[in-house]
Amino acid sequence: MYVELKNINKTYGDYKASDNVSFGIEKGKLIGLLGPSGSGKTTILRMIAGLETPTSGQIKIGDRVVFDSEAGINVPANKRKVGFLFQNYALWPNMTVYQNISFGLGNIKEELPVIDEEAKALKSMIKALENPGELVKLIEECRDKKGKLDLDMVYLKLIDNYTISIYTAKELYNYKLHEAADKESAAKQKKQELTAKLDSILAGHKEKGEELNEKFEVVSGGKVVTRVRKYSKEEIDLAVRRVSRIVKIGMFMNRYPAELSGGQQQRVALARMMIGEPEAILLDEPFSALDGYLKDVLQKDMQEFLKQYQGDMLMVTHSRDEAFRFCNELMLLKDGKTLIFGDTRKLFEQPQLLEAARLTGCKNSSRIERMGEYQVFALDWGISLRTEQKVELDMTHIAIRGHWIRPSEKAGENCLVFEAAEYVETTFEHQYLVKSPGMEDGAVLWWMRPKKSFTDEHDKNLPKYLYLPPEHLMLLK
Repeated sequence: MYVELKNINKTYGDYKASDNVSFGIEKGKLIGLLGPSGSGKTTILRMIAGLETPTSGQIKIGDRVVFDSEAGINVPANKRKVGFLFQNYALWPNMTVYQNISFGLGNIKEELPVIDEEAKALKSMIKALENPGELVKLIEECRDKKGKLDLDMVYLKLIDNYTISIYTAKELYNYKLHEAADKESAAKQKKQELTAKLDSILAGHKEKGEELNEKFEVVSGGKVVTRVRKYSKEEIDLAVRRVSRIVKIGMFMNRYPAELSGGQQQRVALARMMIGEPEAILLDEPFSALDGYLKDVLQKDMQEFLKQYQGDMLMVTHSRDEAFRFCNELMLLKDGKTLIFGDTRKLFEQPQLLEAARLTGCKNSSRIERMGEYQVFALDWGISLRTEQKVELDMTHIAIRGHWIRPSEKAGENCLVFEAAEYVETTFEHQYLVKSPGMEDGAVLWWMRPKKSFTDEHDKNLPKYLYLPPEHLMLLK
């Protein structure tokens, strides 16, 4: 397991927000936390991130223990290599997009490799000058209808094409290769100057018994030289540009959050979260503040983004649809306790527990009396049902999702009389609350029928009976 929680408890006075929670996440998996408000979902995220301190237990990220109540270990939040995407994105309104993204890196001071930034920039520019035609073409593509160059667009093109920082992009542009009469000769001359300068730097390292590796890190005695330092402006800019390419916000760097749409703000928050190359990312209701259309678009973008991320992911959600769509595995929580943890699709198919069935959106359940290995009497519905699943002695309820119930014109096994007590219309389906003869007082069965069109009349072509397929019946404890 890469992220692992053992016996985590969190209390606020007499209230238990987390009650002996234990689980592990395999590297590269996205785990969903699903439960009602107050079930402890966000508290778990905040404890992993180091924003809340558990009352007791242990938290590991990779091979490192970041919290252990018995050993007295509590690694600060800024040292945990965890990315946290908040519900409201928590962007600083007085900072530009660039400043919001880069803020975290700018305040980190730790032991880092010594990098020769000048040599790195020289190498990048030499490579760009090897194909002067391509370089000029990129610049000329940034002219407006009047022939004026849009410098912001020029820099962005150079940054994206050559994977360089804004500082290197500006220097490359300032060579004015696009204005040269003989571009090939001008590029050759400048390349020779830069190569000579790079050779001089490399010779200087050699005199000191050093060399530069492929990342331009200083190597001495076969080991990368490190020192406690802050990230350089060059390193920060390269990191900002890298994550901005992933989430497609490179053109918004000089804007403020108030000038962005909700979707663009979310992308900025994602970029800020990813810039530190976190070993785990924590998503707290990432789509809750978005409208329907934007939510669908951003969910699609998020899926593409997450495919590129190889670390652990943990997402808190109230939405069973989001949980099903995004999460490999699902943990269902109630009152700070883990109800069940397992493969998402298997949990939806067979939730095992009555509470789990309800949390995953099942509206139909009934108490049962066992009549045989594959036969029960549904006490609330007043019907005998054959099941595909074996009826164990400790099973107390049976359930079925309203979408799996099928209309029937003939009475038979697993069929009950259709009598609609209430009707609810949604955008794409009719919902009927069925009150069949023999049902207990207060008991109903929800049946969801897809609409054929928006003018489809709900009281036409109704069936005589409803059929509860044995393969879709869920036996629960």
